[in-house]
Amino acid sequence: MPGAHGGQKRASDPLELELQMVVSHHNLTVCPDS
Repeated sequence: MPGAHGGQKRASDPLELELQMVVSHHNLTVCPDS
């Protein structure tokens, strides 16, 4: 799952980090095949 690590290239803000986590989790839930 490259998408899970792709969004953590520049997560300096804690809010952005959390957002990336939520997005990654949502992507995994919606598309578990990727």
